[in-house]
Amino acid sequence: SSQTLKPDQLYGLMRHPSSTAMMIVILAYSTMTHSWTAAILGILSAWFGFQFRIYHEEKALAEQYGMDYEDFRSKTGMWLPRVGSE
Repeated sequence: SSQTLKPDQLYGLMRHPSSTAMMIVILAYSTMTHSWTAAILGILSAWFGFQFRIYHEEKALAEQYGMDYEDFRSKTGMWLPRVGSE
């Protein structure tokens, strides 16, 4: 397959917009539990799971796209837009 790196639209702002959106949903659900313990455990377990997946995903992207991905990665925030970026 001839896939290309797509550093525009939402990906021009952050590298993992779908993970960010899912974390927002998890944060919302966590606040609805009315239990600090459940909220903190839910948020932490989701964050660790996403970080694990992102680590492996970015490793594969770096192998596939090389310096193009490293350049994109250096200019783009992982979870949120990088403040003061170009």
